[in-house]
Amino acid sequence: EGKPSPATFLCALARLRERVPDLAAEHCLVVEDSRAGIEAARRAGMRCLAVTNSYAAEALADADLVVRSLEEVGWERLEALF
Repeated sequence: EGKPSPATFLCALARLRERVPDLAAEHCLVVEDSRAGIEAARRAGMRCLAVTNSYAAEALADADLVVRSLEEVGWERLEALF
């Protein structure tokens, strides 16, 4: 299934749980650049950081954090998401 299905993110979580068994979806961060991707992250129960590669910031407002470039994201901003 394609986005906004959360299947891809849930599959990734299942694979991560092979190494970190107690990893919770809400402790995962998805990096996306589309509205469908943000919706998929939400459906998976994960946090979402959106980069304005494909859409304007206003269109990506449902993400937890929207940036123009990953260069804007430091440890403090990531930590604040959780």
